[in-house]
Amino acid sequence: MTSCDLLQRLLLQAVVLTVVVCMGRDYHDSNDITDALKHLEQHRNKSTDADAMNRREVRGQEDVSVTTTTTNIYSTARGSFTYRGVCSSIFLFLCDNGECITKNFVCDESNDCSDGSDEKNCQKTTGGKCSSYQFMCKNRRCIPRKWRCDGEDDCKDNSDEVDCDKCLGDKFRCKSGRCIANDTLCDGDVNCEDGDDEADCEKAHCLSIPGHYQCQSGECVPPGKVCDNVMDCLDKSDEGKACATTCEASNCTQECFRTPKGPHCSCRQGYYMERDQVTCSDVDECAWSEKLVCDHYCKNTKGGFQCSCHDKYILQTDNVTCKHQQSGSAFLLIAQDNGIRQLFLDDSRNVQIVHSENASTIGLGYDPITRTMFWSAFGVVLKAEVVPNAVSHSVLRDGIIVAEGLAVDWTGRNLYLTDPKIKHIIVCKMDGSSCYQLLRDLGHPRAIQLDMLNRYMYWSDVKDGTIRKAGMDGTNHDVVVMNGVVWPNAMALDLPAGRLYWLDANTDQAFSVKLDGTEQKSLQHAVIHHPFAMVLWEDRLYWTDWSEKVISSCVKRDGRHGKTVLKGFTMYFGLVLFHPAMMEDISNPCQYSNCSHMCLLSPHPPGYACACPSGIMELSLDRHTCVDTPARVYLIVSSLKKLYLLSPHKFGRADQHVLEPHPDIKDIGDVEYSPEQDMVLVSDQWYSKVYAIYMETARVITLMQNTVVRRMALDWLRNNLYWLSANHEVLVGKIKEDEVTFHSVVIANLQSPLDIAVAPLLGYLFVSGASSRLKTAYIKQCGLDGSQCTTLVSEGIEKPISLTMDHWHNYLYWCDYMLMTMERIKMDGTNRVAIIDSNSRVVGRKSVKSLMVTDDRIYFTLEGKLAVYAISNDTSNPDLQMVKLDIDPQEGEILRLNRLKWKPPSYQGSQKPCFNNGGCSDICVGNASQDEVCLCGLSSQLEENGKTCKKRKCGDHMYECADSSECISLAWKCDGATDCIDGSDEVDCPFKCPPDYYQCNTTDHCVHKDKVCDGHEDCNDGSDEKDSCHKAPPDTCPGHVCDRTKCILKLMVCDGDYDCQDGSDEVNCTYTCTTHDFKCKSGSCITKSWLCDGDKDCFDGSDEENCTTNACPIDHHSCDNKCISINETCDGKQDCKDGSDELQEMCEASKVPTCPADKFLCMLHSGNTDMMCIDMKLVCDGKMDCPLGDDEHTCPNCYESEFHCPNTNSCISLRWVWIRTNQLKRN
Repeated sequence: MTSCDLLQRLLLQAVVLTVVVCMGRDYHDSNDITDALKHLEQHRNKSTDADAMNRREVRGQEDVSVTTTTTNIYSTARGSFTYRGVCSSIFLFLCDNGECITKNFVCDESNDCSDGSDEKNCQKTTGGKCSSYQFMCKNRRCIPRKWRCDGEDDCKDNSDEVDCDKCLGDKFRCKSGRCIANDTLCDGDVNCEDGDDEADCEKAHCLSIPGHYQCQSGECVPPGKVCDNVMDCLDKSDEGKACATTCEASNCTQECFRTPKGPHCSCRQGYYMERDQVTCSDVDECAWSEKLVCDHYCKNTKGGFQCSCHDKYILQTDNVTCKHQQSGSAFLLIAQDNGIRQLFLDDSRNVQIVHSENASTIGLGYDPITRTMFWSAFGVVLKAEVVPNAVSHSVLRDGIIVAEGLAVDWTGRNLYLTDPKIKHIIVCKMDGSSCYQLLRDLGHPRAIQLDMLNRYMYWSDVKDGTIRKAGMDGTNHDVVVMNGVVWPNAMALDLPAGRLYWLDANTDQAFSVKLDGTEQKSLQHAVIHHPFAMVLWEDRLYWTDWSEKVISSCVKRDGRHGKTVLKGFTMYFGLVLFHPAMMEDISNPCQYSNCSHMCLLSPHPPGYACACPSGIMELSLDRHTCVDTPARVYLIVSSLKKLYLLSPHKFGRADQHVLEPHPDIKDIGDVEYSPEQDMVLVSDQWYSKVYAIYMETARVITLMQNTVVRRMALDWLRNNLYWLSANHEVLVGKIKEDEVTFHSVVIANLQSPLDIAVAPLLGYLFVSGASSRLKTAYIKQCGLDGSQCTTLVSEGIEKPISLTMDHWHNYLYWCDYMLMTMERIKMDGTNRVAIIDSNSRVVGRKSVKSLMVTDDRIYFTLEGKLAVYAISNDTSNPDLQMVKLDIDPQEGEILRLNRLKWKPPSYQGSQKPCFNNGGCSDICVGNASQDEVCLCGLSSQLEENGKTCKKRKCGDHMYECADSSECISLAWKCDGATDCIDGSDEVDCPFKCPPDYYQCNTTDHCVHKDKVCDGHEDCNDGSDEKDSCHKAPPDTCPGHVCDRTKCILKLMVCDGDYDCQDGSDEVNCTYTCTTHDFKCKSGSCITKSWLCDGDKDCFDGSDEENCTTNACPIDHHSCDNKCISINETCDGKQDCKDGSDELQEMCEASKVPTCPADKFLCMLHSGNTDMMCIDMKLVCDGKMDCPLGDDEHTCPNCYESEFHCPNTNSCISLRWVWIRTNQLKRN
């Protein structure tokens, strides 16, 4: 389970558990599944080693969970199977002689290995005693106390059945020791082996045998022995004076015999006596009997009845039982606490096919078409093939709390679910892509069954005590049963007989009715305690029982012949039964329906109804096509290199895919969306470009280049783009056709800026920043023209990021990365509210990385979590939802969120601002007091009329464009990319580069000499790394020459980092690795946290070999098969079970020293533990005062918390420099 999966499960379980009112009560008295699971968890924690050794799910059967190459099969004394081969399953035990048996047979005092090795070194009990809920056998084995005196030898020495005067509960103990239900006594059927359940039953039999005489002493005498002058009754009450009175045949319609009280009329079998005590009338056994007398159909006859069966069923010799004519064995799929088990009813196989350590399986369904099972746990529905050790896959994970009931429509290819916490029934496609809310505002829906032939669904409601039905499309909602029902937990359909069965967990009774709710019958002999789920096949019912922890079965007509199918140590929940005969040929009208999203079977012509994902789509007028509702939200989610389109669903699973078309991006800085043009803007900090992706035409263009854009904000009202540059400036440009023109600086010399946002309707520009050195943070509010700047927030913030404007309610939102908070504030500085504080249970101790606001929801991401969360912007009811993202962890964390396909609030004025560019020659912007303000491009200045811009002279090292008079960097001349609007910078090339620049061969591009032969191709033709490098003489290098030409410093040789592409700087090196390091095959050392992180840190790649765990992002720490944020290491709190995140050696090495507020901390060489502070005035003065020159590295392109990489001109975290320098380079 990933950390995101675990967070989702914990959040959803917390929601569920808060609604449980009486958690202190015994779960037997509760019908809430959370009570049962709480009880289960308590007893799971009490499990002892003896439990594990003694556990056996089915007596006399083997748990055959084999994933091994089996070469031979051997029979054992039990008739079970053992396997010779490699025991690779956690459920198997390898005998000394190579045989393979189930672990359940180990240490059970029976030699299941032919060499007896399964009974060696066995510890009988833990501490010499069993648990409080267990019974200790004479052989020191522990079994559940409930198995004591149940008539079955569970101890295997029969000690659990010794000294049993009576059976537990309402049971009768046979002479053989077997326990049977009391209501099976004297019922005419022999249930005890020696028949003692039918002994001494004369009185009971006399009441059921027509014409017999009941002695006053209790005996039952046939009519021929009454008044025959022989005393047959013990009290002689069968003889008397009135015996002399003879019968007159005309007095009785059927039989007459003399009695001591005078003549008595009687009726033959199949007739009953009318009130006149003379007339006999026919008994309608089919209608009048309290129980069913036939499996399927019953026809009344004179003096009896006749049973018949549905097509393809055969009437058995008892003339009441129906069996299917198709051969084959049925199997059960059983949802249990620790997974799913498959049990064949012919005892041929019993295997655990899904094993779960973390979540109990609840609802269960089966698709025979694909041989796939579906099951529910808290907050999720999963699926897997029905094979041993099946691999599960998530199907539904959004908007699901706990699906207690689950049914598979294998004809229409849909899943039906009941969720009592949301009080509804939903139907979803089998792949989870679409879900439709069929019925809502229900009580507590639990069991659900489908009649695919007639296209109806049936469900039970344990709150209002009803059984209901509706079409499989949600129409024709009706009540089937409502009287005498309390907790109808378990329910099953008998479609051949046209009946519905249910088990009541409150009254412990079983009943059946016709599918229309008539002709209710009782299974008066069924013994149940707390059933949860039920299935039916042929003449028997099977159900799970919370109370007894068993799977039980009985005859469906009256509940007789009960037996235990499976007895275990755990709770059983969902239950599915399948036999090949169930695959009837049912027509599928959905096959040709042409529904765009979902097709549901319907009882109405034409047999189907189209449906759409609830909450986000609705049917159009053609009733087949789904269209978006105004409430649907589309999100752009960006990782380091990719853009994803995400549309959360209310139920099921969100739509997610890579945004197409997708430009080649290496380092996404920010993402914006233009609702007017349906256009996505994305900045690439690596290639210094801004791309525009037109969604409707799927066209990608380059809007800007040679510009490092860290953050963007779009004024969609005036079509202007604002961006935060690497020079700590905010600029604005006009989006015109396929480019951004007239760049203008609106705010300069910002102190460590972090983010920007705009409020187009209000004329505001917002900027946030923070300086760790000066220990200040701010959120500024300015006009869109950069005027009238004021500080909106300065207190109670440390690192405000992800500024987001709520255009509907005029709030500014932000996240504080350091304080782990989310807040909002009005434009006038009032109504500041914490949406998420540092102690919030909504997200735990995680920093919000980005957010996006709609008119009613707040979407956000958390550090280290590949998920998008959503809460209501109503602070009184957060209503948390989570959408897990299918993104490769190697792509890094989620960086930014934005919204697609949204309509902004309309402008209330008569004419939109900056219409016809507001009469401005360059850029039209605005501010809080004016809708239109003119600005000029970088090479122009505004004239007195406030509209027109005039040209100004370009400075040194600048190139003046021919027609537009723009000023661009001289290095951009003849670089192969058009930077001037008129394209004049690429005219009349070749161009001679300045003295400090290298001129590329084919493009005449100028590259600074420091970038030549640095291992990175800066020329488009790569000539800076090819033609010129062979000219560098090796003897001029003061350090080490690699790649034949490249010169590196001596301190970079044998430092564990490969600085040469050919790896020659790390050849013939001797490394001493610590216990916290990994030694590469080449001999170098890297930290163990870099193992299997998706990056080849060893030159030979040996750190990424034989990896089975998911890779952690670069800014994360790996432990316990999980990833935690690097910010969670060395914070005084142990987040890893192995404590690796708080190791003293690591924390000391990664600890960044600090200097006084007026000083700057220099970095030192590897191994130097001292610290060096210089005056702050020496920083960014153009001179390297620190030994490694880091006082000039952050000038001006990198933030204060970043280190400038000269080779790549990129910025990385200072903390990573300290970690790599001090922790890893120990040699």
